[in-house]
Formats: sequence, structure tokens, C-alpha cells
Amino acid sequence: MKTVEGLTISNEKIIINVDDLYFRPSIYAIIIKDNQLLMTKFGDYGYFLPGGGIDLGENHMETLVRELKEETGYTVEVGDLLDIQTAFVKSPVKEKYSHTIKIFYRAEIVSENPEDIKLTESENILNVTQEWVDLSEVENLKMAGDDGKLLEIVKNCIKK
Repeated sequence: MKTVEGLTISNEKIIINVDDLYFRPSIYAIIIKDNQLLMTKFGDYGYFLPGGGIDLGENHMETLVRELKEETGYTVEVGDLLDIQTAFVKSPVKEKYSHTIKIFYRAEIVSENPEDIKLTESENILNVTQEWVDLSEVENLKMAGDDGKLLEIVKNCIKK
């Protein structure tokens, strides 16, 4: 039986049987405004970037625009591709294990409409909120479901 090392949302390393994985590509945005970074907070688990899973039949750029609108109420213009990563993650809500390709883009806010926010059942269970975090505080944040790679992407983006 083939296995891979993965993470829980609380960053605990786990071993996952490959036969238990489902494929879930996802896309995330780095949005910096007024020396602050927009972050998604997953209750007590920590922070990640706003974004989410690519639906079947959906273009990845459309996904990023849709996810940002649903999670934050912001309409965004997608900018430069920043990084692509592979991760194996245990969902804290559905008790599933995903093999995900995470795609990271820079994005800019074009407009805002809070009425566009439509959190999923899982996001509500995890008490998902959005927070603007000072760039000087980003290194001190507890990241959710991350092995340190997310912080490196953010640091590199801040330097540019």
C-alpha cells in the first residue's frame, strides 16, 4: 500500500493511504492593500489565503474571482502567477483526504459588495472570517494546514 505524508488543518503531520485521496486543485490570492495582507482565518486553527477549490468545468481564473467574491465580497482582478505547490491534506470537516495542487496569484481589489458573501457549510462550521493583517505581523501568524511554504510565498511577494 502506497502512502504519502500530509497535514491536518492544525499542521499535524499524518500518513495518508493514497487510495483514500481525492483530487482537489485549488487557487488562492495574495492581496496587499495599505501595508496589509488579506487573510482567511479558520477559527482557532489559524490563517490561510483567501481562495478555494476549482469546480469541475471551471477555469481556474474564474474560480479565483468566484471564491474571492463568495468569501470576501470583493471583486478582484487577477495578477501574476506566484507559485504552484502540491499538498496532501486532511479535511477537518468532511473527514476526507485531498491531493491538492495549490495555485497562488497576486490579485487587486476592483470593487466590494458584502451582499456577495456566500460561505459554504464547511466554512461556517470552521468559523471562517476574513482579516486584514499588517505586513509586519504576518510572520507571527499561526498558519492553518501549512508546512511553512505559504509564509515563504507571502514573504517573497511582500519583498517585490
